Order: sequence, then C-alpha cells, then structure tokens
Amino acid sequence: MFFGFDKRGDIVPNFLYGSEQKTINLLFLTQFNSCVENELKIPLKYAKNGDLKDIFTKMVKALLMPKELKFSKANKFCITSNLILFSLFNSTKPPILASKPSLKAAKLASMFLNDGLVFNANELFRNFIFNKISRIHQDKKVYIENGIIYISVQDKPVVGILPAFKTFDIDDKKSYEKEIKLALNLSKKTPRIYIALPRQKGLKKHITVQACELDSANSCVKIVPYSITNKVFIKKFMDNNI
Repeated sequence: MFFGFDKRGDIVPNFLYGSEQKTINLLFLTQFNSCVENELKIPLKYAKNGDLKDIFTKMVKALLMPKELKFSKANKFCITSNLILFSLFNSTKPPILASKPSLKAAKLASMFLNDGLVFNANELFRNFIFNKISRIHQDKKVYIENGIIYISVQDKPVVGILPAFKTFDIDDKKSYEKEIKLALNLSKKTPRIYIALPRQKGLKKHITVQACELDSANSCVKIVPYSITNKVFIKKFMDNNI
C-alpha cells in the first residue's frame, strides 16, 4: 500500500478512495512534514492547490521567488541546483549528479524529479506517530522495534503502538484480525497495546479488545483512532495510561 504521486498522478491507499482532493493533500503533507527537515516542510495552505505533484511544483516555484532585498555576501553558484531545476521546468531527463544541491528549491525538487515521490503508507503513518509521541514524551524512551512503537519507563516497555494505515470496519473482523493477533501476542511483554488506525467514519472512539489471551487485569489491547494533525491531541490520554 503506497501513498504519493508519480508521472501518472496521485497514488492513494484504499482507505482514501473517494476522498476529496484537499483531504488527501492534507493527510499526505502532514505526514510528509513530520519526516523531513524544516527547510523542506510545505505549509498546509498548499493543500488546496491541485493534486500532490502540483503542490510540490508550486512550492519549488515559491522557494525561487525573490525575497526582500538584503545586502549580504553573495552565494556561490550551484551548478547541481540549476541542473535539477532546469530539468524540472523543462521536462527533460534528470541529470546524473555527483554532488548534492545547495538551494532549498532544488533539494525539494530532487525528491520527486525522477519517478515522483511515493512512500509506503504504513511506514509513513508509523513515522508520523513516532515523531509526534517522541516530542510529547521527551522524558521517556521512545523507540521502534520490528515496526512497533514502544514507550519505555526505566528500560521497561509499558506501552506498545501498532500503526495500521487502513480502513476499519467493525463488522469485517477479518480485515483487522492480523493486527489483533499480533497485539495479543505483544501484550505478553508489554501491558498496554494500542492498534492505531487513522480516525475515520467507522472509528471515532477507542475500542477495547476482549480476549482470554490477555494475561492479567493490568493488560489491555485497544483499537485507537489516530487523527493525522499537527495538534498534540493524545498527550492526556497517553499520560493517563503510562
């Protein structure tokens, strides 16, 4: 399952089929921004600008717009940056380059110049959650192991988060059976396991999983709707469960 765009257009997970373009753009940009350096982040206002490729192209153009005149030391001419930008705006074959571009616009353009920009949707979602939780719980150890996000206190994992970027249908148990089995297995060493899915029409509140496999009253497995937003919305919930 992939999320991004190539020469043919947007590539979106099944979860987003039929969604408005602005919704798709916002979800992608929010997750993209959480995974890149500050200089490559794209303001969310660009979400209204066409499809994903349009957004990235317009952002490159915006970075090339002349800024307010300032008297400062001139920057060196970057051949690599200019070759990348020439290729983008003239639709020519991307150059084979021996050095990295120095201009922000060229750095961003180089990310999608060849075959677009496509991410594994689940990995993108996991990295977004990891970065958000790491910022919230700076006093705790947060790490990823075998695709699971763990929060550790005194070198002991107390919370495990299993990200799953997919559609949730409570009546279709087979669609989330794999995640439930994995979560129950993980609960043997970590008392609290949360299966995090994108917040959606069929999933707007926590669902507690009832299973005889849970070892004790202190163990729990929950399916949790996770909003893809810049807001810090889970701090209170997480603090109350650690």
